[in-house]
Amino acid sequence: MIKEVHCANTQIRNPKRGKESHTGRASWYEYYAGFSPTFVQDALQYAAPKPWARILDPWNGSGTTTEIVASLGFEALGST
Repeated sequence: MIKEVHCANTQIRNPKRGKESHTGRASWYEYYAGFSPTFVQDALQYAAPKPWARILDPWNGSGTTTEIVASLGFEALGST
């Protein structure tokens, strides 16, 4: 199993939900296809969006993407 991918000086960690997803707000909704907050952070670092970027998650499963994106100061858009 691939644990991490290295891309242009950015390490993207495994998207599977880890121990951090079993505590706090991340544990409120166990979504089978959800992924870890660290994966979202790594993907954003790799993508390097402009500060005024809007980040869209059209499926928004358990809300991990929109939660992390908003906490980093970006506009987060997800389905309702």
